Amino acid sequence: MPPQVHVVCNCELCGGKVVAKATRARHSKQAEQAALLRLVSKPKRTISKETHRTAQRFLKKLAQAPQAPPAPQRPPPGGLELEQAADFDIDMDEGDAMPRRGIDIAS
Repeated sequence: MPPQVHVVCNCELCGGKVVAKATRARHSKQAEQAALLRLVSKPKRTISKETHRTAQRFLKKLAQAPQAPPAPQRPPPGGLELEQAADFDIDMDEGDAMPRRGIDIAS
């Protein structure tokens, strides 16, 4: 049996160890395939600690923002005030107030 040729493999698995030449070829092929898969597949959505801290500070600033002034008070539940009710008091028949629907039939 011929002696095996040993070479240095710099892949992530070996980390600079001396391995057989066939093993290094297999590891380099696997590394190439992994690199191609990383290019094709979507990157992982990871967030760094720095980004997380910045986001938390921003959210705290939003929480401390001054609130909007209170809404104006609503009119009394009884409806319009007497002065305003007099403005809308118009003599009108119910038939005139409602718009006609459909087509009138001429007789």
